[in-house]
Amino acid sequence: MVAPEVGASVAARSPRGAGRLLTAAYISFYGDWLTTTALVVLLLRLTGSPAAPAGYILARVAPRVVAAGYSGGLGERWGPTRVIATAWVAQGLITASIVPLYAAHSLVSIYVAVVASQFLNAIARPSIGTAIPRLVAPNRIARFNTLLSGADSSSILVAPAMGSVLLQISGRMSGPSVLLILDAVSFALAAVLIAGLVPAPPAGSRAARKPRSRSSGIRILLSDDLLRLVVVTFAAGTITAAATQSILVVAAQQRFGGANAVGWLYSAVGAGALVATLVLVKRPVRLTRTKLSLTAFVMIVPLALFSIVHQVWLALALLVITEAAGASVEIWGNSDIQERVPAADLPRANAALFSIWYGGMLVGALGALVLGPLVGWDRALALMCGLAAVLVLAGLAPASRREPATTPLTEIPD
Repeated sequence: MVAPEVGASVAARSPRGAGRLLTAAYISFYGDWLTTTALVVLLLRLTGSPAAPAGYILARVAPRVVAAGYSGGLGERWGPTRVIATAWVAQGLITASIVPLYAAHSLVSIYVAVVASQFLNAIARPSIGTAIPRLVAPNRIARFNTLLSGADSSSILVAPAMGSVLLQISGRMSGPSVLLILDAVSFALAAVLIAGLVPAPPAGSRAARKPRSRSSGIRILLSDDLLRLVVVTFAAGTITAAATQSILVVAAQQRFGGANAVGWLYSAVGAGALVATLVLVKRPVRLTRTKLSLTAFVMIVPLALFSIVHQVWLALALLVITEAAGASVEIWGNSDIQERVPAADLPRANAALFSIWYGGMLVGALGALVLGPLVGWDRALALMCGLAAVLVLAGLAPASRREPATTPLTEIPD
């Protein structure tokens, strides 16, 4: 259970505070996917090489693996909302700087800007999970996480499709710049919304507790059978997700009508996540190892099938199915961690979770980047799906004999 907070004001957990956090997340997620759409097309146009989008995904993921570990300490020292707002302001400035770099065809500088932006992203993202139990009433955490997943999924559904339309009407050279400017503005708006939210720290988060090493968050997660499977399943999901993002623009160009069609493929991913959100917001599910592992395979198998299909409608359907399962895993896992881990330990636990999450993304992006030119994007994706399946099976195998005492997810009335 989440530890009670000392001195938390009514305002800190008011619907208004939770609403501002959710609105800021919506704005930032939408802007982020506009930039993703812009950059995969931009890099393919600048280089003419399918390796460039895969390299972008790698530049997007690699700094996150390093940066996420620092999020816990910063969250404990400054508070999660201050960390998020500061990182978002800096991200907006860096995103805006890519516009003149694109005009100058400065490929290396664009990659450097992406690395810096994503380092900040990895500082901010775990802090959202840390802020949730401090701003949201305990019996509303599962529903809030479902709505947060809805922010992410609807952004993948809507923003890439918007990006594809804007790329078409804005012209070959100016289209990506329009998307980058919109993303920079979105970061500024989101930072303004969240800057004033300063919830009280949880009991024992500072002087009352001894300093912890960065590995303590990993130990917290791995000490619990169910949370250990959550961690492994998250890693498996991010491996396949990063590999898919790395090859989608190439798949669109080779099989589905051209590079600009990548926006519609991203939108199918968002549609699947949105389906899961709409179902789970009314029907919170009590998480078990069996449900989690079965849903993980529903997440992995359709992506393996995606690598062999040539019909666009079937490709879209498979992406919808896999992302519906992936969003369910994410909602259940995040809610369970936020309810089972004491609030004072949550910054470190979330930092560890996202380090592992981003590590999976790095493996997936590297797999697509290295294997794609050797065996083709389709076989590279299939191999990454096989690796993800092995990870899930490994997470099931070493279950301990003694299950720790746990508290089920709070039932939320309709």
